[in-house]
Amino acid sequence: MENYLSGINDEGSTSEGAGYWSYGFSFYTLYHDLLRRHTGGRIDGFKSAKVKRLSGFLTSLYFDEDNVVLFSDAEQGTKYPIWLPVFLKNEYGISMPPISKGDFSLAKFS
Repeated sequence: MENYLSGINDEGSTSEGAGYWSYGFSFYTLYHDLLRRHTGGRIDGFKSAKVKRLSGFLTSLYFDEDNVVLFSDAEQGTKYPIWLPVFLKNEYGISMPPISKGDFSLAKFS
């Protein structure tokens, strides 16, 4: 997990696009949620300011419902796992990206 975070700058952004963010940060989030539960909160990967800033990265890529900043691996119409920003909204109070871009097929992981 430290190697993953080392690829993220201190402002909480990455040179990879929305697809990489969704893939990598979803696994980071799942792992740390389970670890926090397993340790009764003794280990909490969500207390990091860098992780909090990274949690808002996806939302910052959307101009509006139909237009997203495209770079690296991102394509027009890139989807994200719907559970991830919902989890992050509950954790940090971040804004939600457009719901229409969420992939509900991955909702079973919430």
